[in-house]
Amino acid sequence: LRSVIDILADNYCDDTDVYFKASKYAFDIEPSYNAAIGTAQWMQKQGKIGEATQYYDKAIELCDNDKQKGRIAMRVAQALAKNGSSSTESYLQKAATFDSSFSGRCNLIRAQIAASKKDYSNALAYASRAASEDASISGTASRLRTRIQEAQRRQNEYDKANAEYKAQLEKAQKLEDFWKGH
Repeated sequence: LRSVIDILADNYCDDTDVYFKASKYAFDIEPSYNAAIGTAQWMQKQGKIGEATQYYDKAIELCDNDKQKGRIAMRVAQALAKNGSSSTESYLQKAATFDSSFSGRCNLIRAQIAASKKDYSNALAYASRAASEDASISGTASRLRTRIQEAQRRQNEYDKANAEYKAQLEKAQKLEDFWKGH
């Protein structure tokens, strides 16, 4: 089963039912980090993020290669970030601890999370840091920075228009109150 899992993964077939089933059976027989990853991916595909995280944690525990542990932690962080989980940060820290070359990618994910929370100043800072830490993602970070700046500009316009609307509403209410009194 281990050979089947490795062959499927090496040939980019790690998103198939055969791979998932082989991983689950292999994990049940003799846990390995590859089998744990396959099982975690299967759980993730089913939307069972909590169970997937448990298998990813087991994969990290069973793995003896720090670079691979960093990749696993990044995979967990990305899955958790998509679901808005508060646990994302701990996996980002693990990824960078296992392999410092993941720092830029970790900051890119942090930028995306901050932007989704409309924390634009931190999002811009993380995107800039990501670009400076990892040249391979500098283009992606630059495009993200541009999108964040555009979202920030639109938010500012919305806030300004909303404030003007509220001021007009308040004036109208005062005028209505005035005419009711006379």
